[in-house]
Amino acid sequence: MAQENGGFSTKGYIIYHGYNQKLANLLFENLDIVIPENKQLKTMKLYMPLTVTTYEIQNDYGYRETLNEPLELGNYEIVDYIDEILDAIERDKLSGEVHRGLMHYYDGKDSVNGKVEKYEFSVEMVGDELMGVTALTLNDDLNSHELQKIKDYVTGQASDGWGEGFE
Repeated sequence: MAQENGGFSTKGYIIYHGYNQKLANLLFENLDIVIPENKQLKTMKLYMPLTVTTYEIQNDYGYRETLNEPLELGNYEIVDYIDEILDAIERDKLSGEVHRGLMHYYDGKDSVNGKVEKYEFSVEMVGDELMGVTALTLNDDLNSHELQKIKDYVTGQASDGWGEGFE
């Protein structure tokens, strides 16, 4: 079965992503399993500090200069660039990420894969601070173990995966 229709895990239960009528009919006809129709999707946001490093600055005369060493910008300096950051995040999305966002790369055959329909990175103002945010779209509530597992995965992507290559 294709990933969006679900599949059997090593433990024998079915993992599916959202409601699929074809899969629901197949399971009911062959195994007497009833999959409830579309549940209300839920959104959960995970916030993280945002770090912006640059090699370019504007000098006192208004010209851009390239620095020899990276310069980490403070949160108050990057607030003015929120629109540019959001545009860059949108441009960085790949065609394979349309339906599941960055969950497209999650290869665990577990309940986290079944419960997290999609996740995407963004930025938001929280008070007067610009924060990184991961918006999770959930098919079902996560238990504490699943929440920790997705937090660890997202943290890894933000620091060593997606975040490391994002420019």
